[in-house]
Amino acid sequence: MNNRNLYDRHMVKVHSIHCTQLDCNYMFVTHSDLKDHLTNVHLVRFIQIGDKYEAKLIPGRSKKNAVIMPIAENWISSKKAMDRMRAITRGEFESTRHELFFDRKEREQCNGQNSSNLNNMANGSFFREFDEMETKILAQIKEQVVEPMIKDCTADHRLIVLFKGKDLGSSYTHLVLCPDIFVYLYEEQFKMSRGEAENQFLEIPTDKETLESIKKGTYGQESDSSSKESTPVQSDEEEDEDDF
Repeated sequence: MNNRNLYDRHMVKVHSIHCTQLDCNYMFVTHSDLKDHLTNVHLVRFIQIGDKYEAKLIPGRSKKNAVIMPIAENWISSKKAMDRMRAITRGEFESTRHELFFDRKEREQCNGQNSSNLNNMANGSFFREFDEMETKILAQIKEQVVEPMIKDCTADHRLIVLFKGKDLGSSYTHLVLCPDIFVYLYEEQFKMSRGEAENQFLEIPTDKETLESIKKGTYGQESDSSSKESTPVQSDEEEDEDDF
């Protein structure tokens, strides 16, 4: 079969899967084709987080993320979002992040490639250029959900115990509620499954130069030797145990 016949047979197939990147109009037959396109053309890199989730290093923002950002602040203030955050904080709505938060190492281990699953799942690069929005949203969640529920003891009893004598409101907001409520926004806005929404939230905007160096295998080589020399070794006495 010649190339023309192969092309004709390919074009007969339904191309219903759109490229997820802004300013790209290519369409594909399968998700595998899309993934190959993202990797080879847009330099997207896929990173496994735990057993369930897959983060993506992407150039700029995807089409869905570009849709989400302008409506984020209004969404956070909606009754639906507030009800969900309160349900998570009470421990009534299933949240992997909420459960991981009770493990001290998960809360505190934030060190590049050695970061915990919880810190990776928070996607600290999500807002990136929207830093003012991030500050406002985090403050709103902390002041309107976390602090009042801890104060009036309507939060998960384990949280109330954990918060005693500790200033963990900002940490819980950043690691649990903010990511979870954006995942919920993706579910609602795009009719995604929870797993799809999790992976969508875990997109990490990355500059093209970094993606190119990752592809070439040269990323981080200049700083490897110095970081090894300066990395402190944790003593046995510093080992943490789960809080619960």
